[in-house]
Order: sequence, then structure tokens, then C-alpha cells
Amino acid sequence: MTPDQPNPSTTLIRMRRQLRTIAARVRVLLLARSLLLVVSVFVAGLLLLGLADFLLRLPSGVRMLSLLGVLVLIARLVHRSVLPALRTRLRDTDVALMIERHDPALRGLLASAIDLEHEEEDRSYPDERETHALREAALRTASRRLEQARIPSVLRPRVIVPSMLSTTGVLITVLMLALLSPLMLRVGAQRVLTPWVDARWPVRYAIYDVTTRDPRAADVPVPLRALVGRSTSSLDDTTRTLVNWRVLDEQGDAIGEWSRTLLMPQGKRDAEQSIPIYEQLLDVRDRVARRPESQRFTLEYSIRTRDDRTGTRRLMLVRPPRLTETSIILELPEYAQVIAGSGVVSSGTVSPEQGEARITPVLAGTRVRARWAFSKPIAESEDVPSWISAISGMGDVLAHEFDTDSSITIELIASHPGIIEPTIRDRNGVPVREPITLALEVIDDLSPGVRLTEPVRDESLSANAVVELKAELSDDLGLTSARLLAQVSSPPAGSSGAPPEPRGDPVTIHSQQIDNLSRSQIGATLSLESLDLAPGDEVRVWAMAWDLRATPSDALLGSAESATRVLRIVSTEELVEQVRRSLDPLRSNLRSLDERQGEVQELV
Repeated sequence: MTPDQPNPSTTLIRMRRQLRTIAARVRVLLLARSLLLVVSVFVAGLLLLGLADFLLRLPSGVRMLSLLGVLVLIARLVHRSVLPALRTRLRDTDVALMIERHDPALRGLLASAIDLEHEEEDRSYPDERETHALREAALRTASRRLEQARIPSVLRPRVIVPSMLSTTGVLITVLMLALLSPLMLRVGAQRVLTPWVDARWPVRYAIYDVTTRDPRAADVPVPLRALVGRSTSSLDDTTRTLVNWRVLDEQGDAIGEWSRTLLMPQGKRDAEQSIPIYEQLLDVRDRVARRPESQRFTLEYSIRTRDDRTGTRRLMLVRPPRLTETSIILELPEYAQVIAGSGVVSSGTVSPEQGEARITPVLAGTRVRARWAFSKPIAESEDVPSWISAISGMGDVLAHEFDTDSSITIELIASHPGIIEPTIRDRNGVPVREPITLALEVIDDLSPGVRLTEPVRDESLSANAVVELKAELSDDLGLTSARLLAQVSSPPAGSSGAPPEPRGDPVTIHSQQIDNLSRSQIGATLSLESLDLAPGDEVRVWAMAWDLRATPSDALLGSAESATRVLRIVSTEELVEQVRRSLDPLRSNLRSLDERQGEVQELV
């Protein structure tokens, strides 16, 4: 090759640059068309899903599955369209053949020129100069015609126009929704893209089910409550609100068909949200009446208005626990054991047939042990129940325990009257329907009553007089003993006019044991001569009685005294003078009567 000859690789390099530029455009167009297709399908899928949700109010689970389906479809499109476009690597020969198929003037020329270059690299010819000249001429011809050729339709941007139109269409739809109803678009996007979020379509009569999810008793109508509307809704703007419901047994089988009931407007608003309240009672008693007592049930229901509805919700229904047995044991204080079973106060075992029991009288200090048994396991609490704390004023609560899973026992020392009202619930939180009360009429052990009946009053007597002493005794529970006592008092020696002072200890005139009687008497004759008395002395007499509380260690425990009578000792002359003075009014009355009788006789 001579220096003035053109370099054959320059033509080839220019032609290859042209082919590679065309290959890059093909790759960009393929990738753009694939991406536009994916975007249009994704947005259209979300719009269709949002429309279906708006019309059908799809549950969150269905929305989540639908979103997952759209994402799977997009993943398949990316795998089958976008990824191949990204991985596309066109060879010069492939581009040349593509151009030849769309331009007959280059057919058989462009690809042959590229192949001719490859053959030159692989093979050698005898007349290399002549061969090189021929190859160069072919390359120049191919390069010139390539520059003059029309761009094939596959390389023109209009190949992505259908994809652009579809993408533009769905984007315009989204833009129109954003302009006409941005709230609807935002809610729809939240419900479709984040189905686990509690986003709700804006409606006029929105439903907010505020019924608690706690288990309910199956023996009473089940209350349902919902808030319908908005806080700005008028109470007069009511709407037809229906609840569809049915009852399932423990196996999930329906008991009866679906029922439809109206939720009734209550004419008032919720305190927190100011939304009108709708309520209704669902009577499930007929459906569960013939089922086993231990069986649980499920209430399924959904609520709907003209433009909103809730999903199907469930409430557990259980029968409340029944009181099957009540046992009350009363143990009297140790000192009162002797009257146990006498009927004076309540003692022993009491078994009321109903839940409400009243025991009277109960002696203060009695140990009360009450046990209630129920038809099913009841809820246990680690903390002290409020009803236990409420009875602390009745006495000392010794224990409260759940001796079995379906019974409870309390034990206390009764000191004040009161009512025990156990609040019992089963393990589902359903309370016992039958009222349970235990009223204890606690009475105190009163001191004995002692009344000295003889002598009736204070008297003045001679030192050798004989006095009759009598006393009446009583006690609410029982008497154990009684005494008549006397105390001699004498004036101090050499102190004329001073009051008498006790002389020695009181003297027991008579003592008597009493066999736990509530009423008794004691009497004795007192000879004053035996007390070595002198005029001016005084003898004070009284009676004492002891009840069941009496103990040898404390002489005053359980005792009571009567009023004291004073016997004053006088001389015989003073006694006669006192009698005479006491008879003077009588003598005056007789003399006056005699004079009036004489006057009457003179008149006659």
C-alpha cells in the first residue's frame, strides 16, 4: 500500500460508528417503549383496583391480595420487556440486516461489506493489493449509500407513540382526579397502596362501629352501637341503617339464617366525636336456648347504610355463670360456745337456697366462713377485689381464696352489721346474673341488766331489824352467776357530823349460780343484828350479775351492778319518833274528818 492511498479502516470505522449509533437508538427506543408499557399498566391497574374498591368497599385483605397481584403482573412485565431491552446488544451485522430489510437499495450490500471485513481479518489473498482495492471500493459504496438511506421505521420515535398515548391517557386520568377530587384520590391511593391503614372513602353516612369486642352474655339481648354520619350531620338527617346478623355454634355452623334488623337513631351524639348514635338490641336467646349450657357461640354481624358498610365482625357469646351452692358456717366466740345451737344467736351451718341470704342475729366476734360455688370457672384476681375491700368495715377479713376454679370462699370475724355483695365474673368477663348478697345483722354482747326490787327505797331501820333483799336479773345471751352484797359504813370516831365511811370490805349476803338463763331472780334475808351495827351507821346493799363473758381472772368482765339502797341505823327512840312524825299527818286528817262528820250530823 502506497502512502497516497486512503486508509481502508477509516471508511470501515465511519460505517461502524453509524451502525453503532443506530444500534444505540434501537436500544433506547426498546427500553422507552417497555418502561412506558410498565408505567401505563401499573397506573391503570391501580386505578381499576381503586374503582373496584370504591364500588364494592373491599376488605383490607382483598385489597392487599389485589395489590400483590398488580405487583406480580408488573414484575412479569419488567422481566419480559424491560430486562431484555436492558440486556440488548446488537452486532453490526444485525443492524445492517435490519436496515437492509427496510431499505431495498442496501439489500445485499451493507451486511456483505461488514462480512467482507471479517473475512479479511481471517484470511489472506495472493493478490492482496487488488483485493484490498476491491474491498475498499465496496466499503465506500456501502458507507455512501448508508448515509443516503432513509431511517427505518423501527428506528423512528413514532414506534413508542402507542405506549406514550396509553401512558399519557392514564396520567391524564390521574391528573383529572387530582383536580376534581383530591380527597378521593388521596383516600383511594391510601386504600390501594397501603391496604393495612384504616383509610375510609369519604361518605355522607359513614359507619363507625363502637360496639366493644368483649364477650357477651347469651341469655340477654346483645346491644349494638354505631356512630353514623359526620360530626356536622344534623340529628334530623337520619338514614336507614341495617344490621345483618346470625349466630354460629362452637363448630362454626350457623344456627338459623341471616337476620336483618334496623339500627335506630337515638337522637343524641357521641360525647367524644359528636357523631349521631344508632343502637339496637339483638335478641339471640331463641337461637341458643336449646344448646348445651357449656357451649360458646359467635355473633356475626355487619352494618350498612346507603353509601357505606362495615366488614363482618364477630362477638363471642357465652352463658353467664350460675350460682349452684351457698354455704355459710358461723362459729361463735369461745366464751359463747355453750349457747351454740340454742337459737339465741345464729351458729352452725346455713345453706340458703337462693343467692340472697340474711342471717340474724350474729354475735359480734363470730367467725363467718362463706363459700359460693358456680356452674363454670370464674375469673381469679391477684389483687384484692373491690367488694372485699368494701366489707372491711364489717370486721377483720381473715382470708379470701379461690378454693377451686369455680368457687370462692371468704372468712372474717364479724364485728359490725353489713352486707357482703360478691361481684363474680367468669373468665370471659361475663358477670353472674343472679344477685348474690349476704346480710349479717351483727349484735354486741350487752352487759346484764340488774334491778334491786327489795328494798324499794332507802330506809331507816333499827340495828336488830331483818331486811328482805330481792333482785331481778336479765341478759341477752345468758347469765352465769349473781350476788347480793352489803357494805357497812360508820361515822369516823370523834368527828361528829362527818359522813359515814366504809368499814371493811363488802360482804356477800348471798351468791347464786345460774345455768345460762336469760332471766332470773335472786333473793335473801339480811339480819342487821349480825353486822354489829350502831345508831348512825349505814348499810349499802346492791346486786351484781355476770354473763357468759365472765372469767376468773377478771372479776369485772361481763358484770353489772344494780342501784344501791341505803339502810340507815337509828336508835329505838328515834325510830319511834320518826314513826310518830310520819303518823301526825294521818292523825290530823282523821281529826278533820271527825269534825266534818259532826257538822253534818248537826245539820241533819
